[in-house]
Amino acid sequence: MPEMRILLLFNTVSFEEKAQDFTLGECASDATVGAVYDALALTGSEVIPLNLFSPEQLEETVSAHHFDAAFVIAEGFLELPHTLYDGSGAMLIREILNKRGIPSTHSSPEAMSLCRNKDSTYHMLSAFDVNVPSFAVIRDTDPKSLAQKVAELEETVPYPLFVKPVGGGSSICIDRHSVVNDRKELTERIRMVQAVLGSQPVLVETYLPGREYTIGVLGNGEKFVLPVIAFAPDAGVRSAVDKGAFSHVNTPVEFIPDNDPLALSLMSIAEKTFDILGVRDIIRIDVKEDAQGVCHVIDVNGTPSLAPTASIIKMAAVMGIGYQEVVALILYAALTREKMELPPRLAEIVAEPLAKLRAIRTG
Repeated sequence: MPEMRILLLFNTVSFEEKAQDFTLGECASDATVGAVYDALALTGSEVIPLNLFSPEQLEETVSAHHFDAAFVIAEGFLELPHTLYDGSGAMLIREILNKRGIPSTHSSPEAMSLCRNKDSTYHMLSAFDVNVPSFAVIRDTDPKSLAQKVAELEETVPYPLFVKPVGGGSSICIDRHSVVNDRKELTERIRMVQAVLGSQPVLVETYLPGREYTIGVLGNGEKFVLPVIAFAPDAGVRSAVDKGAFSHVNTPVEFIPDNDPLALSLMSIAEKTFDILGVRDIIRIDVKEDAQGVCHVIDVNGTPSLAPTASIIKMAAVMGIGYQEVVALILYAALTREKMELPPRLAEIVAEPLAKLRAIRTG
């Protein structure tokens, strides 16, 4: 008999569809879905996979069958493409599950909304003295209003500026042209993002020219900050293409030693960010330095990629924790915060990686 029945929720499309439409960048590959499925199956659970197309499909599935928990890597609904990148999908999925009393992995709907809307993230973090870039939000597509708002923005946030969507991830609409140096470039870039993503608000922030870092945090009351990855000092703007290249299995990765003052500072920022936003189970935080070397949080990802070559997996690997153990640890974090009984096989799988994490934290 399976020890638990888990609903695995994901979004996936063909390689051709993803290549033709970069707004589908949040969709997982078949390989990633298969790897998560296999890792969950090793916990002794019955895993029911569901490629999410619509809220109605999810409602029908959870109404017709019993599930002990849901492991959610879906970002939204394929029949509602905007939910994949505008910040609404991850929240709506969890609201439906909550309504049905099904515990789910990753953060709550409220915390997901914070993470998936960068202006909300920035407002919350800055209120607790965590450095974020100076920023403004452009919500109006009317040319006259846009001209006025650009002029007002210039009075408070100096060039060069960085332009990106308020919601979503996967570096949609982010490339080297996201850095703008004057009013003409700024206006053109805002219009480009609006043309691609429709009514999606646009975030305009101070461009930070320094080095970029990424840090993972795993757990809840007992949480663990994973090793800090440093990107090349000359990496510049990391587009979706650059991130894809970084995720290649043979790409070298630089980790900042845990006892380095910089690493300690970044890990402290990550843990503080985790607590302020009220997130759960697993997150990845991106941080960038300004021209003076001061670190600023530039993104908080509540559903970091679980591709076998993703940053979170590389962070864990340097600690001797394998892919299947990472997936098991995320499930463990969700079940323990819900005070659910752990399946014996899951408890066995997480025992060794938990011992490693605790040893490093207290070492």
